[in-house]
Amino acid sequence: MDARTLAARAEIGDVIRLSCHVLDRHRWELMDDVYHDDGTVRYSYRESVQPYRQWVANAQTIMSAFPCTLHQIGNMLIDIDGDTAWSETYVTATHRVPPTAPNDSFWLGREKDYDGVGTGRYVDHFECRDGVWKIAQRVAFIEWRHDRPADDGDLSKVPSEFRGHWGDADPSRPTVAWRLDRLK
Repeated sequence: MDARTLAARAEIGDVIRLSCHVLDRHRWELMDDVYHDDGTVRYSYRESVQPYRQWVANAQTIMSAFPCTLHQIGNMLIDIDGDTAWSETYVTATHRVPPTAPNDSFWLGREKDYDGVGTGRYVDHFECRDGVWKIAQRVAFIEWRHDRPADDGDLSKVPSEFRGHWGDADPSRPTVAWRLDRLK
């Protein structure tokens, strides 16, 4: 692979990882670094393709009900052809779902808290515009799901500063500081 292709692969991988960070840390303003302005999203449990900003607004509503989420990515394939690319990324997402979760989402509220674990794949169509790689289209496939009653597993003994937080309250801010500072 030439240097341009290696650089594109690195940038595409960073965009995919950033998309997970945005979801888990609720740094929604950084989603513009993930999708092109006309980008679209479709999750396999929804019939329609949504403009990414509409999808983000829906995700904010749903995920604000969850006290914590964790999106982990694994296998990643990337095929680059000039200024377009396709990627397939395996993802495992874990959500603590409270009874107050919206009942019109994939993770429905129930009588008691539960932990929902889902696995799937992001199949992304990337485009490089003005020298920047972003997602033009994402289709998220759900492959497997498991729900179990919530149990804090002794996390109550872990000091708050060692637990995840949203936005700038999370200690991960330095990893995205240049992106956030650019928005000021």
